[in-house]
Amino acid sequence: MHTDTQGQDLTDPENVRFYLLSGLAHGVGEINDKGDGQQYTNPVAPYAAHRALLVALDEWVTKGYFSS
Repeated sequence: MHTDTQGQDLTDPENVRFYLLSGLAHGVGEINDKGDGQQYTNPVAPYAAHRALLVALDEWVTKGYFSS
């Protein structure tokens, strides 16, 4: 994500932000559900983080505020 084809680090542009919400699935699952997989589904809902990031994005675009 941040390297060139030779594996060298790239400089992040000033007008770009990267966020990593690790361990989250595409949706919320039951704590005791493995579905078709080997591991249990993560029951943590990502919606609070999504909402906060959307507010931050809106403030960045409309007001010029941004978090580092």
